[in-house]
Amino acid sequence: MADSCLGPFFYKTPPPSPPRPPLFLLQIPRLPLHFPSKSMAAHCHCSSNPRPSQPSLLVFSGGTAFNGVVEELKKLTVRVAHVLPVSDDGGSTAEIVRVLGGPAVGDIRSRCLRLADQSTSEALAVRRLLGHRLPINPQQAKSEWYKIVEGGHSLWEGVSKPYRETIRAFLAYFQNEILRRPNESFCFSNGSIGNFFFAGARVFFQSLDAAIFLFSRVSDIPAESLVLPVISTNGRLTLGCELWDGTIIRGQNEISHPTNGSMGPVDKGRSSVPALPSRIKRVFYMSSEGTNSLHEVFPTVNPAVLEQLSNVDCIVYAMGSLFTSLCPSLVLLGIGEIISSRSCPKVLLLNGTHDRETTGFSASSFVTAITDALNRTYGDSHNCLKKLPNQYINTLLVPKDGEIPIDVQCLSSQGIFDVVIVDSIRDPKVGVIFDSESLINALGNVAMSRTLHEAAIANKHEQWMARYGRVYESQSEKDRRFMIFKDNLEYIENFNNAANRTYKLGINEFADLTHDEFLAARTGYKMLDNPTTTITASFRYATMTEVPTSLDWRQQGAVTPVKDQGSCGCCWAFSAVAAMEAITQIKTGKLISMSEQQLLDCSTNGGNQGCNGGWMTNAFQYIMENQGLTTEENYPYEEMQGTCAIEKATAQVADISDYEQVPSNDEEALLKAVTNQPVSVAIDGSGRDFKFYSGGVFSGDCDTSLTHAVTIIGYGTSEDGTKYWLIKNSWGQSWGENGYMRIQRDVDNPEEKFLIAMVILLGTLASAMPRRLDETVLFEKYQQWMTRHGRTYEKKEEENWRFEIFKDNLEFVEKFNMGNQTYKLSINQFADLTNEEFRASYAGYKILTRRVPPKSKRFKYENQTDVPASMDWRKKGAVTHIKDQGSCKSCWAFSTITAVEGIAKIKTGQLISLSAQQLVDCVKTKDTDGCSGGWMDDAFAYIVKNQGLASETKYPYTSNDGTCSPRKAAIRIVKIKGYEDVPPKNEEALRKAASQQPVSVSLNGGGRNFQFYSEGVFTGHCGTSLDHAVTIVGYGTSEDGVKYWLIKNSWGKSWGESGYMRIQRDIHSSKGLCGIAREPSYPVA
Repeated sequence: MADSCLGPFFYKTPPPSPPRPPLFLLQIPRLPLHFPSKSMAAHCHCSSNPRPSQPSLLVFSGGTAFNGVVEELKKLTVRVAHVLPVSDDGGSTAEIVRVLGGPAVGDIRSRCLRLADQSTSEALAVRRLLGHRLPINPQQAKSEWYKIVEGGHSLWEGVSKPYRETIRAFLAYFQNEILRRPNESFCFSNGSIGNFFFAGARVFFQSLDAAIFLFSRVSDIPAESLVLPVISTNGRLTLGCELWDGTIIRGQNEISHPTNGSMGPVDKGRSSVPALPSRIKRVFYMSSEGTNSLHEVFPTVNPAVLEQLSNVDCIVYAMGSLFTSLCPSLVLLGIGEIISSRSCPKVLLLNGTHDRETTGFSASSFVTAITDALNRTYGDSHNCLKKLPNQYINTLLVPKDGEIPIDVQCLSSQGIFDVVIVDSIRDPKVGVIFDSESLINALGNVAMSRTLHEAAIANKHEQWMARYGRVYESQSEKDRRFMIFKDNLEYIENFNNAANRTYKLGINEFADLTHDEFLAARTGYKMLDNPTTTITASFRYATMTEVPTSLDWRQQGAVTPVKDQGSCGCCWAFSAVAAMEAITQIKTGKLISMSEQQLLDCSTNGGNQGCNGGWMTNAFQYIMENQGLTTEENYPYEEMQGTCAIEKATAQVADISDYEQVPSNDEEALLKAVTNQPVSVAIDGSGRDFKFYSGGVFSGDCDTSLTHAVTIIGYGTSEDGTKYWLIKNSWGQSWGENGYMRIQRDVDNPEEKFLIAMVILLGTLASAMPRRLDETVLFEKYQQWMTRHGRTYEKKEEENWRFEIFKDNLEFVEKFNMGNQTYKLSINQFADLTNEEFRASYAGYKILTRRVPPKSKRFKYENQTDVPASMDWRKKGAVTHIKDQGSCKSCWAFSTITAVEGIAKIKTGQLISLSAQQLVDCVKTKDTDGCSGGWMDDAFAYIVKNQGLASETKYPYTSNDGTCSPRKAAIRIVKIKGYEDVPPKNEEALRKAASQQPVSVSLNGGGRNFQFYSEGVFTGHCGTSLDHAVTIVGYGTSEDGVKYWLIKNSWGKSWGESGYMRIQRDIHSSKGLCGIAREPSYPVA
């Protein structure tokens, strides 16, 4: 078999087959093709320098509608990145994809030809050749095709030898690839010579980028003009769409303009195209295999597109097919993130007429569809964004006589106020379109404003450098820092231009740092599971009842000036010192600036690592062990870790006796603490908004990853009624409000907004920690506990480890009970479990981010007026004995059957113990799955569908997941008609319901205090994240006047008050204590 040479590449030709046309083997001339290191699709062969007077644009478009203005656009600028989809499966492209596979290149070919040079006769000849289409008649098309490949067609006239042989070589290669597939019959009807050339190059190079590079060179496209596939792939991509009625349509052609299968040209504007059965909800990429079922895939965006998006002066969404030309480029991961962060013009060129995809759309409908695509609203929930429309689009260009309604009021509500009317013309085929010259003039006015803005940014950078004394070692470093500065400035301006912000951002000394550089230098709180130091379990301010409405410890003279940690990640030391300075002033009346450097150098035990991070607790432990801290003047800050200077460290000026932890995620407890003294806290300070915060009440995005330490020095309420904490930072006075921040407090779910690790110091007048319990006494108690609860361990190591946990829990209980509380704790069956183990085994209410809508909005007790002051359904004979779920997370099932047992007794007079195991085995939904947790509403729905529930005797509890027994489940002894939800966050409505029947509720029952509750009215500590299910079986008021709910639990009689708990009701939060009023429901019989 002969070797045939195509330039520097080789391939093996197959043996000839007599019935087939001959293989065309041509040598590619060795043109100086240079393949650069970056995406080849982004480069052409011209070497002219970019013209800075021309604005740079990135245009999202398809291959047809925008082509008509490309020629006019060249007069404005050639610095344009054209981003095109590669999923168009219509026309002659479909035949290439069917036979050879790979991406659809028709739109790319079309745009390249529009950008091609037309200044010489040869350029025009090349463009004429590559733009030529074969006849519709298949036989005539094949005949003309062979004539072109053989070089005898008149289209070759005017094409010089190097270009002729290059183009012919890849057309021949394309022909050869077709002949290699004897089982496929290729139809040349209406085929594009440019598409065939493109396909031959792509298959030869096995690279779409290489094919675009070659086509760009042959077409002589300007160097600054980039044609970028939104996905750089050598594989086939299939577009799918989901309609609002649930229909899935496969293939771009079928979505936009379905045909009868002919290869003729597609008239996208024809009225004969049938309407879609429902509006389009979203488009997505799907597997090229399978049927119309949802087989979604997530291709990676072309990195060159992201690079261009980050740097261009203007982003344009071109007119054309909204869902099949624009959205395929917008739904990819990374596109929305970058666009929303840019402050440049973002322009939508609105269509002049409706098409099959947008029937009935107004201008705001286009904006919504683009926003949903960029946010990936209806796609993978893990990849969804929540950006506003005006973060993606800030200007609309609208054709003057267009048929799309311009709903100005709706656009205003989307934050879009810049709507420009542009002259239009009427095209006989497609209707109203932009006048090209008028459109480009208008677009130029918008885009050029960005070019002028660039000079202003450079000036701002110079001013910023002078202010902060920044000098760079080289011009290249300065250029790199300028790009970072510009990106940060754009982010800040974009943020500040958005509506409804409670705070503002501003340029500060971090403006030339990448976010990673900032985090490395300016944060430093060590987030590990367990700091090595011990914190007292009591909270000395727990019983406080009155706190002032606002407080600022600066006004009390307890706060030293704001300090600057510099590029050393030792925020932990500054937070600890600020709290130390404050408690000293409160106790002694003396405000002394103390030494952070002493902690940096000397507090090195327990995991503190100087400039690489640490804990305030370890710092406090060091201060106690060292018997104090010296002054800043004696031991000054050096912005780097050194060796501990013993002589300086022993010149103490203040000491503490101890420190305590404020109950975590309890803003009420934190308020009590801050009322008495500043508090060291750890928060998530890693966000970009936090970095550039300049004023107002911060309410921005942050999570529960503790990265930074600060000090709360007060609290208050802003003029618009927003409650806030006042924190002192250690980033100098140029950050925030002269070094301080106001951050929102009393949020609905503080643990979801930001997590605060809070530590308070006990001053010199505070009492010492209680002594550790005697080891011998502890071990005796442990042995007694093991005997009582029948606990044995397989290995001695396990027993010793469990003893350590037991000791810790016992100390926690005894220390808690020393305080003045409304309830007591005691050691119970959970005493050898860590709190994490306890939550994993005994809390089983499913926590979901988006709850299923209630079955019914009806609340049958809404008009109930005769509500007794107290109720105990046990006394009415409507509550069965206490049960024990064991280590199966089936609390949801026990809560359900308790409520059903109660209503059955009320309605029939019979109290029957029902089967929790039947629910564990038989209720299988998306959110409810036996011992893995579940919802009471799912259980109620099952009982209704099953027409009843068996008794505990017939279907006994096993504390394990089992297989549903239809035979046992059919022995129905109790039925219900349905179930209803009590109006959420309404304790009065909940009391009305509980006065008529037991009510299923969920609450936050995973806390340590809940774990060891023994007696009394439980008043905390707990959050409002729901993780456990119980049943309210009554309510009342304690002897000391505390109102409570009476709940039945499923942890056996050794927990609580013989299996029950009284938990405080009618508290200040509408959610109820521990979230008990968030999601109540009850069965209807």
